[in-house]
Amino acid sequence: MLAGPGTGKTRVLVELVASLINEGAASAEEILCLTFTRAAAAGLRRKVKTAIGAAEPPEVYTLHGFALRQLMARGVDVGAGRGQARVADDWEERHVIEEDLKTLLAEADVRNVRARLRDLAAAWESTPDPGIEDRHGDPELIGALRRHKAQYRYVLRSELVFRLKEQLDADPSFPLTGNYRFVVVDEFQDLNRCDVAVINALADRGATLYVAGDDDQSIYQQLRHAHPQAIRDFVGDHSAADLRLTVCVRSDQKILSLANAVIRQEVNREPKTLIAHETAGPGIVEVLAFQTGPEEARGIARLAKSFVDAGVDEGEILILLRSDFHGAFSAPIKAELDALRVPSIVRTAEKSALDEAPGRALLGHLRLSLDPSDHLAWRSILETGALGVGAQAMAALHDLAVDRNVPFADALNIVGADATLLGRSRRSVVAAVSTVRERLASAEATAPIATASVAEIIDAAVSGLPPSPTLTGAQSELQGLVTLYAPASLSDFLGAIALRKEEEEDLVAKTVNIMTAHKAKGLDACVVIIAAAEEELFPGRGHPDEERRLLYVSLTRAKHALFITLATSRFGQQARAGTGGARHQRTTFLDGSGLTSRRGPEYVGQFVPDLTLLSPIAPAALSD
Repeated sequence: MLAGPGTGKTRVLVELVASLINEGAASAEEILCLTFTRAAAAGLRRKVKTAIGAAEPPEVYTLHGFALRQLMARGVDVGAGRGQARVADDWEERHVIEEDLKTLLAEADVRNVRARLRDLAAAWESTPDPGIEDRHGDPELIGALRRHKAQYRYVLRSELVFRLKEQLDADPSFPLTGNYRFVVVDEFQDLNRCDVAVINALADRGATLYVAGDDDQSIYQQLRHAHPQAIRDFVGDHSAADLRLTVCVRSDQKILSLANAVIRQEVNREPKTLIAHETAGPGIVEVLAFQTGPEEARGIARLAKSFVDAGVDEGEILILLRSDFHGAFSAPIKAELDALRVPSIVRTAEKSALDEAPGRALLGHLRLSLDPSDHLAWRSILETGALGVGAQAMAALHDLAVDRNVPFADALNIVGADATLLGRSRRSVVAAVSTVRERLASAEATAPIATASVAEIIDAAVSGLPPSPTLTGAQSELQGLVTLYAPASLSDFLGAIALRKEEEEDLVAKTVNIMTAHKAKGLDACVVIIAAAEEELFPGRGHPDEERRLLYVSLTRAKHALFITLATSRFGQQARAGTGGARHQRTTFLDGSGLTSRRGPEYVGQFVPDLTLLSPIAPAALSD
């Protein structure tokens, strides 16, 4: 099913699954639903459960989550130990794995390690063939990674789907956890070649595939090696029915006219129709040119305030940026909004409280409450938990584990039992381990893992840690994710956190949201302002086809009012972004659109919103 933005694709998938179950074509256990992000999976699960009215909906996973479940259920050892589901999260990759590999590989700069790991991940995701690791050409990295895994017992998120594909290739009868007769895949255009190969393997086992997506919205080729050609070729490759959704119930007519004019310029796309709903209004579409970045920021803020003053909720105003290097673009816009007393929040490169020391300590305690020998958790807690274990003691522990050829947590036990080890460092290590174990026992007594809710377990863990504003922020962030993911257990919840990466965001209510175009995928707002739409920034250094699709996705976030702004001169950090330089020109993606750029300051100074143009397009039942 090819379905453009705002056409109700998710609703159709929900109705499909509900009809299979309610009409007796399949049981819930025979249906597998796969989505691109954890948030999307949680949302689809809730909607399907509501539609079928059953106690348990079908299984709904991301591809990474599905691969992890299959590997662990069958006891495949991919580095975490047989049957162990320990995925290293982003912080652990950056601050433990990459730093240790830097030493093992004798690299002068950790960025070199990161680049080598990216190349390996690209091989896993783009060339899912047997023996690709041997042909990859970096056996030293693979050897060091295997050695480090043996010490800390983890698996990398980027290798999960590849490892499942590896098992399916090696054993065509590899037993899956379910007898999946129907496999429903959303956002198929965002899958990479390895993901697609696993989906095809399920079809080879007899599953009927239902896939939905839109190659025009494939925006993850550069970031995640997505393979949009797979959805373009799907009908021919699988002799599939070609279903289309053509009516957008989100955007007004002028917005869709511009979006269509932009995306039609891509040569390799699958031609499709996208038209406005019969109740759609004309909408507002303007391109506003400013002389400088500061002038543009003031114009954007004044534009937003004019809508707020007219009665539009701040949460219905969305400002999108292609990129935001060190806040170069978001900071001046937010400063101008603050000066006008318009509440706003920057979501371009959000810092998570879970990446600060108290947050890492909290996550570590939660992980140890599930597995007292979680090696990465022990490492993280001792390094970030303010327990008095210094760098010298950590290095000695690491060396002991290597010398004895044991995992990290086992080295802690050896130190505790042998007073001759670690010299002066032993006392601090033993005291730290004792403190952590006392905290775990207290939390378990307050909120037993077997019976307490995930929210209660989090609160109990927090109560045993030194209080701080950052810890409170981490607690709040975790509770928010509990609401979003609705996990069945603490194990499911911690697995979801480790598997998430650069997911799209929800809008914060009652405040203007400033975010990147990638994060806004899947969102919509009454008023959308796309800032810095200049050739030097959009596409900038990016791949033109994918950058065009990213602009298309950005345009179609707007329901009723769409403003595209640019500056002809950029200074400071803004001049160093993209392809660089002080002089900028309007993005050529807008060529052929018929839109004339207006002088921004004059337009904004005279603009008064016409609220009759901002009325809903269709009854809520028609939209997602």
